[in-house]
Amino acid sequence: MKKKHLGLRYTVIGIGIFILIVIGSGLIGRYSSGGDTSSTQRSTKVSSHKSSAAKKSSKSKQLVSKKQIWKNLQKQLADCKENSDGLVTKAEIKNHALYLTISDDVLNGSDAEVENSAKEAWNWGNKQYNYFTPLPDNTWDTNLIYVETSSGTRLAKTSMSEEFKYLGD
Repeated sequence: MKKKHLGLRYTVIGIGIFILIVIGSGLIGRYSSGGDTSSTQRSTKVSSHKSSAAKKSSKSKQLVSKKQIWKNLQKQLADCKENSDGLVTKAEIKNHALYLTISDDVLNGSDAEVENSAKEAWNWGNKQYNYFTPLPDNTWDTNLIYVETSSGTRLAKTSMSEEFKYLGD
């Protein structure tokens, strides 16, 4: 019977030491902060306020950045003839897609040359999409590109797997 009381005694002593350690660490933390427990609460509030202000600032910078990217893309598309070495004569975004009009000179070549030119134009448009993202919402939010002639005949488009798909004969 004495052995059971001895085990119980060590358990009670262990619990008591544990409680003293917990209380002691709390007191040390309290006195190291100047005895004011509310100072840690104040610093938490200040840091959370700063982080929410930083998030708002970051979000507005991202919006500004997206707007600037959009302006840069618009300029690139407006100068498409120079930027694509004359292959693309018109580039515009409408209905969340990029519509590229290729030069009529390309149509005078063989079927393989027309397909090759359509693929070059599509690749040019795809490079614009990859370079000028992220864009503002409701502009050009999918990598959907159509390559057309000046008469509106669709030569190529982006496939469901976001690859080049030739539609010509």
